[in-house]
Amino acid sequence: MSQNEDTKPTTAGDKIPPEIWSMILEPLEAELPAQSWARPVSQNHPQNTKVLASASGVSEITHPVANQFLYRTLDLESLQKPGVSTVSLLRAFADQPILGEYVQKLRINSSKLVATSNDDIKWDELFKSVEARIRAPGLKGEARQCLQMWLNTTRQNKDFSDIATPFVLLLPRLQVLECQLKRWDPLVGCLKNCASLTEVRLKTTSETHPVNITEILPALMHPTLKVVRLDGFGSDQEFGRNLRPNDSVETVDLGDSYLNINGISGIFQLFPKIKNFSYEFGSPERMRHCNREHIKARKLGEKLREVGKNLESLTIDAVVLFQFPEIDNSTLGPLKDMKSLKRLCVCEAFFIKQGEGQDEAGAWNNAFPSQLESVHFLPKARIIGGTFPPWTDVGLLSHVAEYLLNNEERFESLKKVSVELHSSKAQLRHGSGEVIDDWFGDWKIERREEWVSMVPSFFYGGEFKPTIIEFTRSGKVPSSTG
Repeated sequence: MSQNEDTKPTTAGDKIPPEIWSMILEPLEAELPAQSWARPVSQNHPQNTKVLASASGVSEITHPVANQFLYRTLDLESLQKPGVSTVSLLRAFADQPILGEYVQKLRINSSKLVATSNDDIKWDELFKSVEARIRAPGLKGEARQCLQMWLNTTRQNKDFSDIATPFVLLLPRLQVLECQLKRWDPLVGCLKNCASLTEVRLKTTSETHPVNITEILPALMHPTLKVVRLDGFGSDQEFGRNLRPNDSVETVDLGDSYLNINGISGIFQLFPKIKNFSYEFGSPERMRHCNREHIKARKLGEKLREVGKNLESLTIDAVVLFQFPEIDNSTLGPLKDMKSLKRLCVCEAFFIKQGEGQDEAGAWNNAFPSQLESVHFLPKARIIGGTFPPWTDVGLLSHVAEYLLNNEERFESLKKVSVELHSSKAQLRHGSGEVIDDWFGDWKIERREEWVSMVPSFFYGGEFKPTIIEFTRSGKVPSSTG
């Protein structure tokens, strides 16, 4: 009996279970960096993409497994010829809805999607595919309307200014959206159709002015959102009073932004269940053109103690806090009464300054709640943009040893302390030549270099990644009493 012509021959790939293929192909999957707009951007290697694409055609078993890892994380900026590839991808999602269901993370920077004279961008073919998708069953009525509006506008302009909208509408299982756009209103109106969205990372294209946060507020009201990361936004007024608070958001990360006390109040009114709050003050490039009084550390501390009683993690990062004519000599004040705080990232200068006549030990003891589990110290170079000799770090390390690491009776829960050094050449030696490892008792010491924030590398001479000294407990279990 001859073999049925409709039966596909079995390949070697069909004999391997999908679970094994998943283990083989998963390391080739692209990843988005955990930190919003981190440097360097973690992109998939082109060779990995080719391997996954090839594996997709090996057999019927490998096809869905390879597509899962090929499409689950999309970074449009990392594609070769981003403009051409983006249009081709969008057309594929319109023609084959099953492909869109694989995508969980999407990264778009519209300013990078620029067509050159040599690019053969098939706009008309894309429009035909989108038209067919609109007519086909499967899209909800509101999503169909949004897609039709995008089609009508883009037919006239043939540009990428609103490219995020069709992607969002054609990716039903999207969980993480990171985008940098010139226009926000179309995207804001269609995000409600993303039933699985848990994290948004929104960055402005303006490098000189913060965009008013009220432009994107409706997008932040999504009921499934857990994480909101904003870069380049700002407000000097309370906002959100006409919106119902979003109780689902637990993490708010404001990078390179401007908020005064009223703006801080607005954030905590809008997201009353915040557990993790990070605020990076606007960069010199952005704030130079803003005729606004910068927030004072003392006022910020007072507001955080008022509205942040439920915070478990707090980061206060400053590039330019003290680069203005009126030098801020205030401090955040004591944080010890924030009873839920477990993780803190802050500069020493935020809670103690020379010349105040402040008791050093008292300042250190009041700064940290006893239930703290980890502390990361940012360098003063973040604040004043200056350079410091290596012994500056030795002074901070001695305080860390005296008031934190060797104060186990008060900080029983403390598991990790890390110090971002001012000098990449700093050694763990005192000026007299004494090796200072003995200061740190039973704590394990690790030295590494990595990017930990968005602070420009010229603050470190442009030559080094920030060097971090990390202290962790060496398997020591806190003693119990009673």
